[in-house]
Amino acid sequence: MYKRQPLSRMVGEKGLIYAIDMNEENLKILEERLRREGIRHVNLIHDPHLSSRIHPTIGRVDAVFSLGMLGYIRELKPLLRDIHRVLPEGGKICFIDYIDFFKIFPNPEVLRDLRELEDILVKEGFSVRIKKIKGLLWNYLVVYGVKTSERFKVI
Repeated sequence: MYKRQPLSRMVGEKGLIYAIDMNEENLKILEERLRREGIRHVNLIHDPHLSSRIHPTIGRVDAVFSLGMLGYIRELKPLLRDIHRVLPEGGKICFIDYIDFFKIFPNPEVLRDLRELEDILVKEGFSVRIKKIKGLLWNYLVVYGVKTSERFKVI
């Protein structure tokens, strides 16, 4: 098993994190947690249009990490093109999402066909691996990969 470590600690004091959310309340909670921990290298951005684009103030980034957002994406391809634009060659992506809630609720459309999701990611310039991890009441979907000019699916 892996050791869970906050992203802010992984990038260190000299790193910079953009925490972007559609919900202002989530950002207020995070802001309070960061204040209590004395973490200053996380920039909080409220973006009600996060489900369809990368915020225009974001320039180059080394990695894009998303937790629980794929199911909210309205148009995946334009968002992936935006992510592709801000990442350098070899830049990393990691999307973690919750699927198969209580084993009865249908998954959001973008998460229903994992082969199709993989094909879209590859066509948009990412080499990816998609893994489903079994949970008790729901499963976890982990998509990780790199931006690449070569066309292959598995890393």
